[in-house]
Amino acid sequence: RNPISPSKPSCAMFSARFLGGDIEQKMRKVHKILLVNGFDVLMVEVGVGDDFGSMTTRYLNRIVTDKGVLLAVCTHNYAEMTSSPYSSHGELKFALENHIPIWPLKVEKTFPPEPAYGPDHPYDKEGEARGLVRLAMNPSTVY
Repeated sequence: RNPISPSKPSCAMFSARFLGGDIEQKMRKVHKILLVNGFDVLMVEVGVGDDFGSMTTRYLNRIVTDKGVLLAVCTHNYAEMTSSPYSSHGELKFALENHIPIWPLKVEKTFPPEPAYGPDHPYDKEGEARGLVRLAMNPSTVY
């Protein structure tokens, strides 16, 4: 398990299933507020033709080398398996494997996240993503 880090991290990275909705817009505003106030917070943001995978891997490397934290934006579908290795699922798995503290941000009523799975799911037939969430997010921690 990744305990909540008691000390102030040097940097942080937002991890989310950004699908263009209200929560994404709110988190992008929070990100800008944090930056304006001097916090070193990373959030993947790309334009047309940019490579979000490249930015994601650079940011993940940065939170490892600088001893940062992963800010998991916990929507109901956070960490769902997708076709992308740069998804919130991949980011959460990376954080666990590299002993990066994970700070879950509860942004919806459903918590912990309950990513979809099942025989009709294209990438997760047996609930691997839900197992990953349960491993990463300690139920005894207050959020």
